[in-house]
Amino acid sequence: MSDPYLIWARKTGFSAQRGRRPIDDPGFRVRLIGRLQRPLSDRDRQTLQQAGMQVPACYLGQSIVTLSGPVDAIAGIEALDLVDRLALASARIGHAPPGPLAGHRPIDAADAADAAASSPPAGSGHAGADAGTGATDADADPDADADTNADADTDGASPAHWQASHTVIAVIDHGIAFAHPIFRHAQGGTRILYLWDQTDQYDTGPRPAPWVAETDFGYGHRLSGTAIDRCTGPPRAAEPWTGQSPEQLYRTLRYEPALGKRAHGTHVAAIAAGWPDPIQSCPGSMPGASLATAADDPVAGMPVILVQMPYLPVKDTSGGGLAAQLLDAVHDILAHLPSGTRHLVINVSDGALAGAHDGTALFEAAIEDLIRQHRERGSLQLAVTLAAGNAHAPRADPATSTTAERVEAAIAARAPRLHASGPIAPGAACWLDWQVQPDCPHESYLELWASGPGADALAVSLHTPTGHANISVKTGEQAWIVAAPAGAAPTGIRAGLISVSPNALGQGPVTLAAIAATTDTDAVASAPHGIWRVRLRNTGTEPLQVHAFVERNDQPYPEYRRQRQSRLIDRPATWGGRDYLPCDPQTTLSSLASGVGPIVVGGYCWRDQREHGAVWYSASGPARGTGPTARPGPDCVAAADESHVLHGVPVPGNQSAAWTRMDGTSVAAPRIARYLATGWSQWPDATPQALLSRLPPSPAAALAREGERRLQVLSV
Repeated sequence: MSDPYLIWARKTGFSAQRGRRPIDDPGFRVRLIGRLQRPLSDRDRQTLQQAGMQVPACYLGQSIVTLSGPVDAIAGIEALDLVDRLALASARIGHAPPGPLAGHRPIDAADAADAAASSPPAGSGHAGADAGTGATDADADPDADADTNADADTDGASPAHWQASHTVIAVIDHGIAFAHPIFRHAQGGTRILYLWDQTDQYDTGPRPAPWVAETDFGYGHRLSGTAIDRCTGPPRAAEPWTGQSPEQLYRTLRYEPALGKRAHGTHVAAIAAGWPDPIQSCPGSMPGASLATAADDPVAGMPVILVQMPYLPVKDTSGGGLAAQLLDAVHDILAHLPSGTRHLVINVSDGALAGAHDGTALFEAAIEDLIRQHRERGSLQLAVTLAAGNAHAPRADPATSTTAERVEAAIAARAPRLHASGPIAPGAACWLDWQVQPDCPHESYLELWASGPGADALAVSLHTPTGHANISVKTGEQAWIVAAPAGAAPTGIRAGLISVSPNALGQGPVTLAAIAATTDTDAVASAPHGIWRVRLRNTGTEPLQVHAFVERNDQPYPEYRRQRQSRLIDRPATWGGRDYLPCDPQTTLSSLASGVGPIVVGGYCWRDQREHGAVWYSASGPARGTGPTARPGPDCVAAADESHVLHGVPVPGNQSAAWTRMDGTSVAAPRIARYLATGWSQWPDATPQALLSRLPPSPAAALAREGERRLQVLSV
């Protein structure tokens, strides 16, 4: 199956991924995510390696894997019968290509007998192995030198440094101040087992000690719990990174994401795993919050795993890099659980918007597979909490809405409209006006998904803002707008339409409209900014239901430059003599959160006593389609705003004495993760769904916005 993003990247020479680097740079590696025809065996892994693609060892026994390799290896991978679906994830720029596959062993005659039945290596801690046998160095000597210990990358905090627990809390995010005292236990040592920083795959050199290079995935560096304790401990003459303030430490270790006053990951991790609970311990804490002692708060003794996401997948506005990095992180966490772990909750407060939205995306299918595998084995209770997203932009009916609803709609009017949907009758046409911002340094994408008996009958046209050029495609076709100044040869691709059916992104046909960056650059052809017009025509004899998703291109992290988000213009049903596809606040869940396996969390206003208490921005269901993989809405909601005038909830900053506020479903999801971890301390045999069922029910009419349950307390 083809991926329209991969087609676009090939056509543009991977310009968005490689920047000014030449495509034959030996450090340029393309990352892919793919579904195999069978679970990965050692023989299959060697086959992929011989074709030029690296697959981490922790994917043994799994059908959905990530791969990385040079651009010229893609064609060989696509030709393999082993590969069913292959999608572009991202690319990485390194100073040298990765070495041989870590953990690889030669194929012997026994492997050939039944390659497909091969299971993950003993002690890997997930997929084919018991979580209780997960490899860890938690019993290692706490005085061992972290920078010389060969296993320091998997070395967790010493048992003397955290209370024994069968529950682990993991957070995958951006910018996590690992030296913050909120991640320590009552005796002073860190509760962090390890931090895997994925960002340095784009650096130009190695990290200083005590970082240890990650070998299995071929990118990133680890910092063990023992190393963190040494970093935050008294100074040592032979270790210049010791005895420093947190800010000095982050500079010395070249961990730039935690240098600012605030960071998304610090806030999220503190809510999920911090002790004391930020809502209880902040100055002027919220009403009803009381400070719990370490003996009263089970989270105070729970070990924590942190994964720092790289910046480039956020810059890569296709969303594919995000899914691959998250999947690598989830498998790595499962492979390094401490012995005896019975419960694991992984929080992801991140997401994109474009995608199939029917639960069939590769990341969604992979997470559902992992949850099912562990449920069937009975060795580990695995929960993955996902933020629903913040893409809901409501309208208010003046005749029926309340004052609060009209105020929310007025605020939401400034938010970008990123989704439109509606039916198109046979022979009819609808339009979309897509505003692409000036000086946008990254590409803009619009996905068009059609469903119905004649879904392949959708024809799409793309018109430039000046109207001087337009292209059209039907299902299975491609068309391009090429930059060609007067009297000069074409200089590059400015825009394209790529229609694929079937496709690697999900079920049904999809048409991708892609527009190059609007910033002038010598590396790529810039596209004109302004209103691009998209015409959708039903050429068949059956009505079509069409969904249009603009991929998210903004930056939610204050330490990085904000991007220039493209958006749909909310036109009336008929405007300027044309019929328009209406903007729709429904079906706006994150592209990671449409499957039924994870726990998807929306946000609500804590002081709002209305029946429909979800905050205006909290994304809405239902998912596109009605199959068994589609969800009606979030599973539950937690507090994302304290009130309509006091937005957000209190969270610690990167420095120990700093406090700020943060809103969004990003703060609601870790609150549910903390609730599950606390619940397992009382009901260790309960499933995540059983723990959720203990929450008060949401109003029946709010299913698409709030789900079935609402966490009505601020702290647990």
